[in-house]
Amino acid sequence: TLKQAGGCGFIVPDLPLEEAGELYSYAKSQDIAPIVLMTPTNTDARLKKIADATDGFVYVVARRGVTGGKTEMDAEVAEFLDKCRELSPVPTGVGFGVSAKEDLEFLAGHADMAIIGTAALKAWEQGEEKALRAFFKSLGLLK
Repeated sequence: TLKQAGGCGFIVPDLPLEEAGELYSYAKSQDIAPIVLMTPTNTDARLKKIADATDGFVYVVARRGVTGGKTEMDAEVAEFLDKCRELSPVPTGVGFGVSAKEDLEFLAGHADMAIIGTAALKAWEQGEEKALRAFFKSLGLLK
C-alpha cells in the first residue's frame, strides 16, 4: 500500500470532490492526506469547499493551463494565492510554472511552499544529478 511504501499523501488531479468521498475517507482513516488542487478557475465558494476537503497541504495552481509552462508572477497571481491561503486551514503549496529564484522570492509571504516539478525534471533530463544540483543551487536551495 501507499502507507507501507512510506507515502503520506497523494494527488488525483482530475477527481472531483463530489466523487472522492469514499477514497478521501479511507485515506484519512489510514493517515494518508488527500492533496486537493485550488485553481484560478474555481469560484470562491468552490475554493472554500476544496479547502475544507484537503488534508496535509493544499496545492494551489498558479495559473490556468497545463503544467510545464512559465507563470508570470504578478499582482493577479498574488491576489489569488493570498485568497487561497486565507481560506485554507492547512499550508499552501504553489505549483505550475515555478522555476526560478525570482519565483521563490515572489512566493514568499504568499505561500508556504513552492512546488517545482517540470523544471526539476528538465534539469535531470539534461544532466541527471549534476544538472539537478546546479538547478537547485540556482534557486538558492543548495550551496
